[in-house]
Amino acid sequence: MTTELTSRYAVYFSPERQSPWFSAGNSWLGRDVETGNSLAQPEINQIPPYRFNELTASARRYGFHATMKAPFRLVAGTSEQDLFARLALFCEHAGAITVAHPRLHMLGDFLAIQADEQQDEIAALAQACVVHVDPLRAAMTNAELQRRRQSRLTHRHEELLLRWGYPYTEEAYRFHMTLSDSLAQVDADTIERLQNAAERHFTIAAPIEINNLCIFKEDTPGAAFKLIKRCRFSHADALASQASISGCG
Repeated sequence: MTTELTSRYAVYFSPERQSPWFSAGNSWLGRDVETGNSLAQPEINQIPPYRFNELTASARRYGFHATMKAPFRLVAGTSEQDLFARLALFCEHAGAITVAHPRLHMLGDFLAIQADEQQDEIAALAQACVVHVDPLRAAMTNAELQRRRQSRLTHRHEELLLRWGYPYTEEAYRFHMTLSDSLAQVDADTIERLQNAAERHFTIAAPIEINNLCIFKEDTPGAAFKLIKRCRFSHADALASQASISGCG
């Protein structure tokens, strides 16, 4: 089988390299998503470095990002270049969205940066991306479906999973940039220290500018996802562009 058929790809938002959010997110997780290089994580009082590393292990593998199109394999007969071209076409019609006041919250049982405003605009962008890229997505295997179903999906989530290959699409989508693995089994004191450290680390005056989408690649199962292509948006006004991209297929 070719690399394209055995690898997985995802369409993520990742801040531009010059953005303070890019450097802060990568250093928090301990890996540069563009180079793949390991980075020193910040020191957290009363959380040993090895423990902080454990609490961010899965998040580090996926890299600092916000999901637009969740990981998928390419359908037979398509290539990376087909995916690059399709995303570039989408981004020609996409408009930038400014998240002026990103906030740190718990989303379920993990820590994440979220947007308190403009959720509808971001969700519309994400769903348009899902629709546009989906023709290149290979059908999920039974093993892939079962892994997703371990999250105790609702009936609606199951419908979305079968339709789009990911249960948190359409009205279930929530923009977030993950900062930890599941904290469900972590003691309250450690969670509080982690949250306080993240608040300090991400005290950034600049907004998050959603002005590009990126293709991340997992070369082999379990490998770290790496940013291999960045496509910048051509339009400054998201509201004016949503109608033109919402029908892409």
